[in-house]
Amino acid sequence: MHHVNPSEKGYPLHRWLSQIMSNFEIQFDFSSPDALSAFVDLLQIDSLLLASFTLGRPAGIASRDEYPVLHFIKNGRAIIVGHGIRHDLEPGDAVLLPRGGRGYVLGTGENVPVVPVEFSPEQKGLCCQRIGGDGPESEFLCCSFRVSRASLPLLQLLPSIVVSNGQNKGVIDRTFSDLFAEQGLSVETGRRGIALHLSSFLLLLMLRDVVAHNQGVSQGVLSAIADPRLAKVVTVLLDDLSENWSLDKLAGVAGMSRAAFAAVFHEKLGMTPMRYVHQCRMRQAAQLLCNPALSLSEVGGKVGYADPTSFSRAFRREFGKSPREFRRAETSEPLPK
Repeated sequence: MHHVNPSEKGYPLHRWLSQIMSNFEIQFDFSSPDALSAFVDLLQIDSLLLASFTLGRPAGIASRDEYPVLHFIKNGRAIIVGHGIRHDLEPGDAVLLPRGGRGYVLGTGENVPVVPVEFSPEQKGLCCQRIGGDGPESEFLCCSFRVSRASLPLLQLLPSIVVSNGQNKGVIDRTFSDLFAEQGLSVETGRRGIALHLSSFLLLLMLRDVVAHNQGVSQGVLSAIADPRLAKVVTVLLDDLSENWSLDKLAGVAGMSRAAFAAVFHEKLGMTPMRYVHQCRMRQAAQLLCNPALSLSEVGGKVGYADPTSFSRAFRREFGKSPREFRRAETSEPLPK
């Protein structure tokens, strides 16, 4: 391998970078979105809340939050119980609750005193608490993902709990460290973008494990993504919601007959293909309405409605208010004509 010194006179930096990159055969193509990334994009994470809890035995915490929350076991041992499920956790394990923490207790054992915790959007800085008795301690790092309220119904397509038993210990630990360090910096420029990208990375990492290792999810969007035929459909659908999608078109993307596609789709996602199309369109429309630069007709066009009246009628059925009323409630910006 030829080594060069970028500081040599007459050797431009871009030529040095090209020389270095030419030594690597791995190339990344970001032009084609995958189904899981497209789905997480649709959730539209807009902020996150970080917390660190130290539990002295015996103790437990419970959250009534409806937003996804990730717990990482830093030190000590713990269990999470709820909804008829129990998982024993060791240092390096991570637990994602995509539908929120309601009904789950994370603690040092069973039948322990439980303290309710709240992840408040008004929280400033880091939340660090010690809870419990004088026994051996367990330390948890927590991240609550705040997604668009219009996207909350999409969380029901995800499993209620995802457990990573140390597979991504180093990566998750380092990412949490980066998030906590970013919160501690006095420089605010770029902080939000860095934090949101790191949090999206954590969410994708946990959900990808479910798909990659077939962790027994029989229904929901992850089950569909695990099926290569349906993954194609989810990808192209979320990439272009303005297309005039029909059952025949979607079946063609999957390479299946109309009847077989409809049956498999319903089995995996618990709804008809066209109901899923409608749901995705409405969630995307709700997000686009928060952009005051787009007119109402432009928003409708981007999600497949050429007729503003039809778009308004469909949106009202889904959210109980017109697109204009929804926008007025979500933003104080002036409405475009």
